[in-house]
Amino acid sequence: MFIAESVSPADFYIGQTDGRAAFEVVRLHQVRCEYRVVLDRLRLKKAVREALNGDFGVFHLSCHGADDGVRLSDRTDLSWTELAEILKPLASVDRLLVMASCSGGYAGLGTELRKAGAVFGYVFGSTAEEGVAFTHSCLAWSVLYNRLIEGKFTRRGVKKTIDRINGIAIGDFVYRRWDGARYLHYPLASQA
Repeated sequence: MFIAESVSPADFYIGQTDGRAAFEVVRLHQVRCEYRVVLDRLRLKKAVREALNGDFGVFHLSCHGADDGVRLSDRTDLSWTELAEILKPLASVDRLLVMASCSGGYAGLGTELRKAGAVFGYVFGSTAEEGVAFTHSCLAWSVLYNRLIEGKFTRRGVKKTIDRINGIAIGDFVYRRWDGARYLHYPLASQA
């Protein structure tokens, strides 16, 4: 697992780094994992190259987001189109993308990934309009990574994992699964 974190300077200052928390959960399982602070577009591109060269199966991006894209630590706003282009070298149906950001599970990201030819097997994120609190983000990704590491990565197992996450964390968490032509999403009630 490769975790790239680009939260606000204020979040770094007070230690509200859900990417770091996810990294610690994965390390407890002694799974190969890297953690990088990516303050800007240049370092995000570098993290993508490093994750690709290291052949990591999961790329986790922790940052702030909205329905139109994400914001990096240096206040650079990336539209979903720009983010899809940056992630394109890493894209593979054998790789998972975890978007630890508000609106990271938004349909617009899936649309732009598809248009760019930057398809991931699964994209995990939140569709919450109100944002996801730090604690709930940490809970969600801890559950996801614990279940993945335990070998619960079947279509049914992933659905149960999302149900479990939504049972304990506030954030309308979803996954989008590539079916060969488009992204299908679960739970179905989340149309965002």
